[in-house]
Amino acid sequence: AFTTRAFMSADGGHLNIIGLIPRPEIYLAGTVRNKETNESVQADLEYIAIKKDTGFLFTNPAGQYTTTLTHRAMYQFIIVKEGFEIMRDSIDLRQAEDYSEIQKDFYLIPQKANILLSGTVMEEGSGYPLESEISVICGSQDIQSTRSEPIQGTYRTQLPGNGKYEFIINLSGYHPLTDSLTIATDLAFAEFEKDFYLKPLIQLSGFVMNQKTDQLMSVNVVYEDENNKQNSFTSDINGYYHIFLPDEGKYLFHATREGFINLNDSISIEDYNPRQGLMKNLYMNPIEIGMTVRLNRIFFDFDKTTLRPESYPSLNKVVAFLNENPATSIEIGGHTDSMGTDEYNINLSQGRADAVREYLLHEGIHNNRVVSIGYGEHNPEATNNSDEGRQINRRVEFKVLGN
Repeated sequence: AFTTRAFMSADGGHLNIIGLIPRPEIYLAGTVRNKETNESVQADLEYIAIKKDTGFLFTNPAGQYTTTLTHRAMYQFIIVKEGFEIMRDSIDLRQAEDYSEIQKDFYLIPQKANILLSGTVMEEGSGYPLESEISVICGSQDIQSTRSEPIQGTYRTQLPGNGKYEFIINLSGYHPLTDSLTIATDLAFAEFEKDFYLKPLIQLSGFVMNQKTDQLMSVNVVYEDENNKQNSFTSDINGYYHIFLPDEGKYLFHATREGFINLNDSISIEDYNPRQGLMKNLYMNPIEIGMTVRLNRIFFDFDKTTLRPESYPSLNKVVAFLNENPATSIEIGGHTDSMGTDEYNINLSQGRADAVREYLLHEGIHNNRVVSIGYGEHNPEATNNSDEGRQINRRVEFKVLGN
């Protein structure tokens, strides 16, 4: 290809010389791609040769383009594709050789979708609206946090684009909640709804006090659920405590303190109303000579005096009590129902009382602080004419002898 050019004389006059000058040809080719996925993109291209001319290109469906440029110049390119940010790039061909072939790919940045997420934070079961902070995480980064409003529990937040979002809610009085939502949309603007339901914890409060005088006490109390999972709390100087329990069911409470019999109490919770809460006072009974305490969960092999391992947790509480009250001495009393002969029942109850005493001695209690007596069937607490009564009468207890 050639171009014509007129030459002028030095004094400005025209010379009748017409020259044909070869026009450079530079071959440019490449592909338009998605910068995030590297996939090809069909797009429109506009190029401008600085101080020269303008041209337009269209890629094929595979995102490829080719063109021949006829100026050695700095070229600017503008690439436009719906769903992507407008791209501006340049290439310097001022030193390009004739008939050179140059490869130039363009990488478009996907346009981020404008996502509006809204919903309500509610209490599970009742649907009661809750005010709470909501942490929003995408991948490994904390994107933002939002907060539901206090009256209706509703929230609105903007998300930066497609992806898997994780939501974390920690609200006092409720189980922590982690939830997720995957958003995939081709729309530049979209609205989504997501509600969150928080499971309430059970709020239990009350006072720990002296059973004889009602004096308020600061005491460390251990409590356990039906799966024997333990936790603890300490009542304040005014005897007050306030705890959260994870679920309904039965809970046992235990405590030791010098000068008092071990605290052993329980509560069974069902149909809990979070708006009301629960209250339970716990009472510590001062040690008095002659007082008797039944030992629960003491098990023996059938018709034998051999302690079963399930008995050890209850007996360890007796050990703790004696260690807490080093001046206290006790009697271990064994009792049976009326089944069998009197001699047989005396011997069986004595053997079982001895087994409990031996366990306490093995755990470090001095032998002069514990005696054991088998009473057989002679001190029943209930009738021996029913299975329920006989079960009550089969027991092990301790009596305070000195303090």
